[in-house]
Amino acid sequence: MTLPCFCCGKALESVDPLGDDDNEPSEATTFRTGGHYGSGAFDPMDGSMLELNVCDDCLTGGAERVVLLRTVQTVQTTSSAWIPD
Repeated sequence: MTLPCFCCGKALESVDPLGDDDNEPSEATTFRTGGHYGSGAFDPMDGSMLELNVCDDCLTGGAERVVLLRTVQTVQTTSSAWIPD
């Protein structure tokens, strides 16, 4: 079951040629949210999530309203004496 584009409603094709996927759209991106503090529409605090797709045309067409976040993982090394058993 591939959901349509949330923004324009366009029907989206599945990346799975057999269509057996769980919402894996082609030429679109899937977004999930567990809600947001302050939302009057969806903030269940019970582990529930919403999932929606945005087609590539809508995503790139609205690029000026999108922020790119990058997560950088830093490895911190500490040293201590090794005492064999």
